[in-house]
Amino acid sequence: MRSQPFLRQAAARCGPALAGILLVLASTLASPSHTAPSAAPAQLTSGVIEISPDLHILSVEFGRVSPDRLTGLTTFTPTQDMTMTPGQGYGWRMRVKTTRQSIKWKEVLTLPTAPASWGIAPHVTLSLDRRIATSRSASTPQAGIISSSWIFVAGDPLGNYTMELEVEGVEVGRGTLHVHPF
Repeated sequence: MRSQPFLRQAAARCGPALAGILLVLASTLASPSHTAPSAAPAQLTSGVIEISPDLHILSVEFGRVSPDRLTGLTTFTPTQDMTMTPGQGYGWRMRVKTTRQSIKWKEVLTLPTAPASWGIAPHVTLSLDRRIATSRSASTPQAGIISSSWIFVAGDPLGNYTMELEVEGVEVGRGTLHVHPF
């Protein structure tokens, strides 16, 4: 994501309510594919959520995850609209302020219909109708960020993909990605 430093610096100097608004604006300006807000919950959860005295959630974003094969780095682009392209990543990232080495989280990913297949890890369980994948894991913050992602494969459905996130049992974010044909 391209940085909007003047907005991020202003956010660091003001109260949580205004900081959330400025961070949303910075994320929106940095997004190459800005879309109008939908009736779905916001892409970015604004305002600081205190999970405990040593763990604060600063923001949660949903969108496109793109690895750069030349550099090995991953680029995250907040968005609500995704093109169904096999190999394209999607997911979330969360900015945290903590002294913890590890943060426990839960993600519930709901698809419009069951996909042809799921490539799941041991920490993921599926609903009986195979539309909902629940991931429970822990992540070590890297530069104040934790994240998780999935990759589109042939046979994945089109439509709305909803992600609900919890940290330590507290809901911290919900987002919807609108997945349409290429």
